[in-house]
Amino acid sequence: APCIDEDVNQLLTDHEYGLSGTRYVAILINAGSALIGFKMSNVQFAMRTTSSGGTLYCRHWDSGGSVVTDYWNIAVSSVGTTAAYYGDGITTDDETAIAQGDYIGMQLSTGGSDAVDVKAIQSDVYDSTNTTLTDNGTESSGRDMTFKLTGCPNQ
Repeated sequence: APCIDEDVNQLLTDHEYGLSGTRYVAILINAGSALIGFKMSNVQFAMRTTSSGGTLYCRHWDSGGSVVTDYWNIAVSSVGTTAAYYGDGITTDDETAIAQGDYIGMQLSTGGSDAVDVKAIQSDVYDSTNTTLTDNGTESSGRDMTFKLTGCPNQ
């Protein structure tokens, strides 16, 4: 299979998820997802900040909720107040291939009020309901995150 370069690039989206505490928002990999079997070499999410404390982590979790890979992290103080993509070109070399039930997304490291808004779309623009959004473990099957992903098949 060829490599993928997926881009759900809609910064002017109609919804955003505020992260606070250790809450996460992520792409949920359901059966039939176009991402199953791929190792990501670039993962980006659109977000903006409303605070200055803490660290954001871009992570890959397995279906049991364990962190498989921390792709990258950024201080909340480095995120702008206008939505933009973060994480361009920063990944690890030992990434595990994406499997059904896994999820990829953003998690805040500290408690407190909403510090970061992660952008989402209130429609399924990427492979229908095979890849959807999960908000702290609750699936929103009619929504997708705004993301840019690059990866190749696990070989």
